Amino acid sequence: LAYVLFAPAPKLDQIMTSFRDTVGVNRFKVLAPAETERLLPLEGPALVHAVCAFDIAQRPIRATLPIPSDYWSLSVITEDGRNAYLLNDRQAGVSSLSLVLRLKPDGAAVEATGEGLEESALDPRSTANQIYIDLAQPRGVVVLRALPRFPAGRALVETELARSVCDVPG
Repeated sequence: LAYVLFAPAPKLDQIMTSFRDTVGVNRFKVLAPAETERLLPLEGPALVHAVCAFDIAQRPIRATLPIPSDYWSLSVITEDGRNAYLLNDRQAGVSSLSLVLRLKPDGAAVEATGEGLEESALDPRSTANQIYIDLAQPRGVVVLRALPRFPAGRALVETELARSVCDVPG
């Protein structure tokens, strides 16, 4: 993830293209260990990753995520490599999550907080399980990572994350 965030612009374009080529657009895919090593080289090999390369230029999308019971974290990263949204197991306390990703109407840049993270304008309708996120850029990637409690539990976590969906809200 740090590699995606701090890569130079030409390299970042290649990284985002690699995500789209590997997982498609507006759909989740659980990455195989070799794909994780190629796309997210600085992430630990014990983590299981579900990734959705999104494009909201034409319409919003909804990311529906089953949440593993052990450690997990979620990042929404825009095409310029900025974290637009972060959430983890300690903050959320939910068993499923729905993110609605929308393009800000005016496309205006979002101001960075003191920690260097982008602050998304959250819809007042956001709840613990449904979060509306307005993004300044139409393309990026959602990364859901989970750490199985035991190595033998990896297949179960992969199966659980495979139920993640990125689609058009109904």
